[in-house]
This record gives sequence, C-alpha cells and structure tokens, in this order.
Amino acid sequence: MKIVSYHDYRRLAKSRLPKMVFDYLDGGADDENALQHNRNEFANVRLSPKRLVDVSNRNIERAILGNKQAAPFAVAPTGLNGLFSPEGDLKIARAAARAGIPFSLSTASTSSIEEVAQASDGELWFQLYVIHKELAKQFIQRARDNGYQTLILTVDVAVNGNRERDLKNGFSLPIKYTPKVIWDGALHPSWSWNLVKYGMPKLANFETAELNNIEIQSALM
Repeated sequence: MKIVSYHDYRRLAKSRLPKMVFDYLDGGADDENALQHNRNEFANVRLSPKRLVDVSNRNIERAILGNKQAAPFAVAPTGLNGLFSPEGDLKIARAAARAGIPFSLSTASTSSIEEVAQASDGELWFQLYVIHKELAKQFIQRARDNGYQTLILTVDVAVNGNRERDLKNGFSLPIKYTPKVIWDGALHPSWSWNLVKYGMPKLANFETAELNNIEIQSALM
C-alpha cells in the first residue's frame, strides 16, 4: 500500500493489527462523540493562502517554553506504543528528534523513562498521571535525572473512560489468550511474530518503579 495520507496509515494499521489492538489504538470512550468532534474540528481548519509573496526564505521555527524548535509542534503522549510496533516509544522519540520537535513520553509507555532518554538525543517531555503520590515523586525525579525538560501534568482522568470497544473485546494488558484472540493473532502473523520475538509489552515505568504492593497499573487500562 502506498502511503500518502493519514487515512492510508489508518487502513494499514487496521490490516496489520488484531482487532482488539486496533480498536484500542483507534477508539474512544462511550459513543465516541468526542472523538468525532475532534475530527470535525480538524476538518474545519481552513488555510488562507497568500499570492505573490516572497517565500524563498521560509522558516517555521518557534521558541516554545524557552526552547527553539524546528516547527511549532510536539509529539503528544500515547500509551502502549510497543503493542503496535516493537520499541514503539523509542522509534517515535528518534523520529521526533530527527524532525527537531519534542517527544512526550506517556506514564503508560512500554519503554522506560531511562530507555527513551538513552535512545534519543532530542528534546523530551514527560506526561504524568498522579496515581500515587510517592510514585509520582519517583517518576518526576527519574525524568529530571534523565534530561526531560518539561512535565505534562494530566488532570482530566479522575476515572477511566468507558471505552466500549475495549470492553467488548476484553482488552487488557497482559493480553488474555482466549480462542478468539488466538485466532485473530493467527490472521495477523507479522504482529504475532513480533510478540513472540520481543515478548509481551509491559508498562515499563511501573516495572522499574521502587514501589511495592500497590495496585497501580490497572488505573491506566
């Protein structure tokens, strides 16, 4: 498939990923009205082209939060990227560094704060869910020690979204191997092979946290 648009990427992802995994990537909460609203808002953005203007010296560099960037963009935090592609967080962080824009690492990443810092020489931001105060302090300190320059504090997830697609599919991490899930995996051999080769993705920041006997991972699922 020749990729020329966002829609092509979406179709390619749908063909390569098991339904359970694609729905987690593609879906939203409840009837997904907010998801459709976001699409509509982007669709309503209009460009105002100017004619007969000298564009020989184009420059979209911007200073954001005191740092110079190649463009006025940043990669937003997304969780479980390793479920879609092995070492997904590392790949996106490297791509952002090449583009000269910041990469935001999710609390629910499948590569740790330290692993991403070692893999990328670009500007790094860290997104924090305050699930447990002591754990939050650890994450902030680890991000600071590893050169993350900006903290994104998430305050709009007091309770988990009612993601109906995930509930219908029985989505969880680690994945529960029901006959339906196994059959879907067999229909997507490249994804299943990566799972065998690289292992089941985990919430890496929690795996390396120095905090015991606290049920924290389920708060992000």
